[in-house]
Amino acid sequence: MRRNFNSPVLSSVSSHLVLAVSLLSLSHNCLAQAGKSSQPTKTSTAPTTANATATNSSKSQQDSVKASQEKSFSISGLLSRSRNLVDFKDGSRSDSLEVLVIPSFKTAIGKLSLRLAFAEDLNDSENTANGFADTIASYSLPPIKWVQPNFTTSLAFSLSGVAPTSKVSQKQTQLRGALSTAVAAGISGETRDYGSFSAGLSISAGRSFHAYEEDINGAVLAQYSSNQILTAGYSIAKFSFDFEFWNRSRWTYQNNVRQNFILSQELGYAVTPNFSVAIGHTNEGSALKANGQESNIELFDEDSSTIYGSLGVSY
Repeated sequence: MRRNFNSPVLSSVSSHLVLAVSLLSLSHNCLAQAGKSSQPTKTSTAPTTANATATNSSKSQQDSVKASQEKSFSISGLLSRSRNLVDFKDGSRSDSLEVLVIPSFKTAIGKLSLRLAFAEDLNDSENTANGFADTIASYSLPPIKWVQPNFTTSLAFSLSGVAPTSKVSQKQTQLRGALSTAVAAGISGETRDYGSFSAGLSISAGRSFHAYEEDINGAVLAQYSSNQILTAGYSIAKFSFDFEFWNRSRWTYQNNVRQNFILSQELGYAVTPNFSVAIGHTNEGSALKANGQESNIELFDEDSSTIYGSLGVSY
C-alpha cells in the first residue's frame, strides 16, 4: 500500500524523503514480524517522487509469503503501476511503473533483507527520479511473541541502512547514507469461520548523512526523521483488506519541521500461495494546511490521490 507520490518507488528516491524509504522498509519488516507478513506495500509512493515507500510492500502477498517463511532464504517481488486517480485532461496525470525485489536470509538470530527498487515515469523520460532507487539493507531481530488461544501479540525491533544508489541521492541531494531503527507492536488472530485480522503500530527514528545541508537547487535537506505507522488488516478466504496511516516527521539541518501523512487502502487476492494481485488507493501530502493550524489529512484529494494495481510473487 503506499507510497507517497505518484509512484511509490519514485517517491522513495526523492530528495529529502530519501530516509523515508529506509524507514518504509524498516517499518514494514517490523510490522511484518509483529503480527503482519513482511511484504512490499504500496503505501507511500505517490505524490512527490519518493516515498514509497513510503513508501509504498503489499499485504496482499501475505499468503504467498507464508510459503517461504520457513526457508532460510526467500525472495519476493512486486510489479506495480500507479497513476493519479483524477485525470484533468491537461497532460499532468502521472503514470509510473515500479519493480521491487526483496531477497531475505533468515537465521536463528534474526533476518537480513535487501530492498532493490526500480521506477520509471511513463509520461516523463527525463524525470530525475527514473531508474534505481536507493538500496536498503535491514536486519530484524526475532520477534517476542505472547500466544493466546485466539490471538497473538508481538514486539519486534529492526535496524536498517541506506546506500545512495539513486540518481537523485547521488547528484541532487548528495546523500552519503542513512541509518534508522524501529520498534513495532502487533496483534493478529483468526476465527474458524470469519477469517483473520491483524493490527500494528510502528515507530521509527533515523538520521541521514549528506555532503551539504542543501541540495544542488538550494533546498534545505532533512537530517532527522521519524515515522509513526498504524495498520489494520482483515483476510477471509483468498481476499485481504488493508488500511495504513503514516505520520512522517522530518527535521532539517536548519531545525525546521516538516510533517506529512499517507493514507492507503488495498484489496488483495491470493491467486496461489506464491502469486497475488492487488488494487489500491493512496493519498498523501502535508499534514497541515498552508495556515499551519488546520489539519490537511484527507482520505481523498483530487490533486494527490493515486490508484495502483500490482502483481506479487514469493519463493
